[in-house]
Amino acid sequence: EWPLRPGEEITLPLERIEQLVNSKNSYKHLKDICNSLNIDTRGGKAHMAARLIDSEGNTQLYSVIRKNFTKISGKSGGVLRAFCRHGVCYGLKFLTLPESVSDYANLVTSFKVQPSFNFSDIATTWANHMEHHYPGFFRPHRGRLGDPEDPKSEMLKDGRKSVLFNHSTFTTSELDIGNYNHDTVHPISLMTSVLSLFDIFHESNQTLSDTYLRSVKCTNLAPYLNTSVVEQQNHVLALTKSFCNEMSPEQHILFVSYLTSVHNKAINEKFRRIAEKDAGEECVVDDLGILTRNGVDKSTTSARFDAPPTGDLKSPHPTPVLQDPSDDSSAFNSVVYSVAFSNLGEPILKEEKCLSHEVISFALGKSSYDHITHFRMKKEIDKQVMGADGSTTDPCFIFSVAFLPDLRKLGVLVEMSATTSLNMGIGLSTIVESLSSNTDFIIMTQCDDTKQLNGVRTHFDVEYADSQLKFDTLAFVSKTGQGSYSSFIRLDDHYYEFSNTKSNLLSKHAFLEFSRSACLVIFKLSTPVSDQSKPAPSVDKSKRPVLDIFDFEPSSGFKRAQPSQAGAKRKKIKVSAESKSTSVSSNWLTHSDTGRLSMYSEQYDICQSSSTWYDDIIVNSYSNMCKIHRSNSFSFQDTCLSSPYSYSSFSPVDSKFIQIINPSNLHWFCISNALTFISEPHVVEIFDSMKTSASLENSTVLDKSITHCILKLRPLTTLVRYIDTQVQGNSYDCGPLALGFLWALSKGHHPRQYEHLRGPMIRSKVRQSFIENRFVPPTTKPPRMHNKVTLRSFKLDFRSKSFVHQS
Repeated sequence: EWPLRPGEEITLPLERIEQLVNSKNSYKHLKDICNSLNIDTRGGKAHMAARLIDSEGNTQLYSVIRKNFTKISGKSGGVLRAFCRHGVCYGLKFLTLPESVSDYANLVTSFKVQPSFNFSDIATTWANHMEHHYPGFFRPHRGRLGDPEDPKSEMLKDGRKSVLFNHSTFTTSELDIGNYNHDTVHPISLMTSVLSLFDIFHESNQTLSDTYLRSVKCTNLAPYLNTSVVEQQNHVLALTKSFCNEMSPEQHILFVSYLTSVHNKAINEKFRRIAEKDAGEECVVDDLGILTRNGVDKSTTSARFDAPPTGDLKSPHPTPVLQDPSDDSSAFNSVVYSVAFSNLGEPILKEEKCLSHEVISFALGKSSYDHITHFRMKKEIDKQVMGADGSTTDPCFIFSVAFLPDLRKLGVLVEMSATTSLNMGIGLSTIVESLSSNTDFIIMTQCDDTKQLNGVRTHFDVEYADSQLKFDTLAFVSKTGQGSYSSFIRLDDHYYEFSNTKSNLLSKHAFLEFSRSACLVIFKLSTPVSDQSKPAPSVDKSKRPVLDIFDFEPSSGFKRAQPSQAGAKRKKIKVSAESKSTSVSSNWLTHSDTGRLSMYSEQYDICQSSSTWYDDIIVNSYSNMCKIHRSNSFSFQDTCLSSPYSYSSFSPVDSKFIQIINPSNLHWFCISNALTFISEPHVVEIFDSMKTSASLENSTVLDKSITHCILKLRPLTTLVRYIDTQVQGNSYDCGPLALGFLWALSKGHHPRQYEHLRGPMIRSKVRQSFIENRFVPPTTKPPRMHNKVTLRSFKLDFRSKSFVHQS
């Protein structure tokens, strides 16, 4: 508000009176104003407002209105400003009315290039407003870090995954403005995303369920960004408030703009002096605010003085620099990252004649990234791939054409082969057994999108001739979406997911889960071998070393009928290479290969134990054996599809299904429509050994991950019920009980009709199934009469697509 000059006439804005009428304690405010102006206060607020409007030419009226209006919290104008993280003001808007989300929209759309990162105290409201008025402005997912509908986004909430950005500059080390479309790619950050995030100061005030997707704490930026810089600079501006308010509107705007300019110049000068000291020559600021050496042609790439160092290939948080020159480059870029960061690309990096030399150099930061060169190299490699009748979206074919020939020419001991087993360790062992000489690297491929690997680890101990070799899983390329791939890298104790424009920091558990869907895996020999080039001696299979394979022993507390050896705890069997081991029959899960006892006995150790959690191989295998035993009377799918790390999900089922799931990777339980398919086709029931009426008493909404699985299996489900079952008395029998529930449901009975079903009993039957390679049911006793009890029901809310408790 501006004070009147002597003799100046003012017209009272009508909206001011309207805001006074609609404000809190408005009657008291209006009555005080009327009394001070000797205006009649009879009647209500409308009468007093009408009398004030009739007297709007009175200068005294304007003064009184101004003083009363500024007493109302949140009803005055001000200045809206936008700062970068260094405290430089990039935009300001003078407000005559209270601040609104429209002012934020006006400010950000006035920029020549919209910022990639936008921190504010109204991030969600701002994003929704922009989506309504400027669709697609904040992208993707309305400026969130992830998709709120995707169960994988839950990993951001509990810290299993972090979104990584270059915290030093938010850009690459080189910039060529002429090569970028400003409407889609930011010329500085080189990002297509425009994010709307909360500043740390106001984030704790938010109550929305997806607030974490707008949290800077879910990225690696929090330690490096001062997101409350605006609050601090507003406090500095408040020191000038008293005398600025005494100026005319024109003077006020000019003076505040001048103060902002002085403030910006001081910060830029300080930064320029630091850069000049480091560079040893004079520097200037170009049109985009980038500090460049004086005399450098602005039409060419200009080096960033604050660019990250490029000599450290093992930095804790490597930053991806390869951009997406075409729509199908995610497969190519993923292969480049895997080769570069697995040390497999070091020989290529030293030889400039190699086809992939330049892109490997870009990925490792050994040379400044150039978009045009990247585009040209990809076109050349695509041409060779298509010339070999391959697909430019197939990572395995790209590697075999663009990288494998050069590696072999340079003398790298590398072997590429397709796996014969979906057990990663067994597949690796088979490849090693087929080699005629030792090797440094093994590239294992698996290109069937419909199947997933099991038995995944970060390293494997493999028998070779008369020695034992250790191979480390360094990198793999995995399909993460429809037609899109990512590279997953292991650097020391850190695990990363690399995509075209950003990288995610993963936990070890997430790294292994994503490896299940890998199509190309890079293993490195970590055990030193005396002579790598010496061919392996020919092995007489009849004289191969005999492996010790142990039969299963009963757990403590179990009695063995007629033990084979008195006093012996377990029976030792000698298995030679000719007899190998007892092969798993066709009843066993066809892609498991767990029956090769001479290779891996992890699942046997689990079955032998009385307190070890069941893994997906055991659950899948026994469930499929039960399905075949019951003449395929129900549908069952891979349990790995329930994991949030799986890029694919369950296929819809239009028949009876019994599905064991583990969506949180912590607990096995069963969902099914086997008992309701005929009478209640839109009902799905949950059989969970850890749920009781007491534990479900306060549950109002069904867990999102369970909802996702149910709606994928049965999209028309409208009602979900928790059914009373046997309750596990420990933390490790959920797997056996889930298998017991599956068997009971396959017989058309609910689990409570088999009261004697218990974890130890089921474990013994599963162990027997492993030994005899046939399905052994958990019990042969007949079911008892027992009514099915519903613990809690959840009905589908079509608006939110979630299941809500139905009383």
